[in-house]
Amino acid sequence: MEHIVQFAVSIDDDAIEKKVEARATDDIIKHLQQKVANKIFQAYYYKQNADPDRDPLSDYTKDLIEGFLNENRDAIIEKTTNKLADKLMKTKKVKDILDQDVSKV
Repeated sequence: MEHIVQFAVSIDDDAIEKKVEARATDDIIKHLQQKVANKIFQAYYYKQNADPDRDPLSDYTKDLIEGFLNENRDAIIEKTTNKLADKLMKTKKVKDILDQDVSKV
């Protein structure tokens, strides 16, 4: 006895194209993120990718940060001092001390 079975296959080219494009985009982004991480962080093991969660900053990154801090030391100290003074002036303890000093005069 002979049976005839028919079925149709529909291939959506646009859907396949979009999935391939999305996958390629994800792969490229992950690759670029890893390249950046490899520059910023120093891998513990020779020739492996850096892991930002466990690897220390690279010497290059440390030099960049130290250079930035040294170049902007005065501005950083001035802005920090101003912020700290503003915050302290709003505290009750500082207001009480200022009131005591004023009453002594």
